Amino acid sequence: MEASISKMMMWICGLMQDAAASMPAEMSATAPDQSAAHSSLVQQIGVCIVAATLLGFIARLIKQPLLLAYIAAGVLIGPIG
Repeated sequence: MEASISKMMMWICGLMQDAAASMPAEMSATAPDQSAAHSSLVQQIGVCIVAATLLGFIARLIKQPLLLAYIAAGVLIGPIG
């Protein structure tokens, strides 16, 4: 299951990078280092969303409240990101 989760996260990150690359010049960051920082931020937000969704799915399977799953996702991601 971890392999499929990592593949899904890589796919989502690839989509985000493609979307960022296809932005018009006036919407993109002015400095190249800002663009890298924005890309990293978008990836971190994507990881947070994916983790919260997966833990929410697992919480529903074991009949636990979603809020508990979201808190667990924050605790798991906190030290990493």
